[in-house]
Amino acid sequence: MASWQLVLSAKFEQEGDVCVAWCPELDVASQGSNEADALEMLNDAVSLFLATCHEMGTLNEVLVDCGLVPLKLHAEPAESAISVPIDLVVHRVAEAAPG
Repeated sequence: MASWQLVLSAKFEQEGDVCVAWCPELDVASQGSNEADALEMLNDAVSLFLATCHEMGTLNEVLVDCGLVPLKLHAEPAESAISVPIDLVVHRVAEAAPG
């Protein structure tokens, strides 16, 4: 299993009793009762979005379209950033025996 981490920014806006968290790089948003809750929900939303892109075979295209490029290993994330762990599992399909 390959595992990688994507560091994205998070912006917050209070709308009444709800805090909205938005990841501008992917244009994905979520909400919670406070910033911590909204950030947790945003991490979930981004993870699901990226997993769906991977399942559909469009992950690379989506990342390139968003202008995302790899950073140096061990780069320190910005203060207002979300760090989304993504586990990608690649299954090898057994070839059918001739016959």
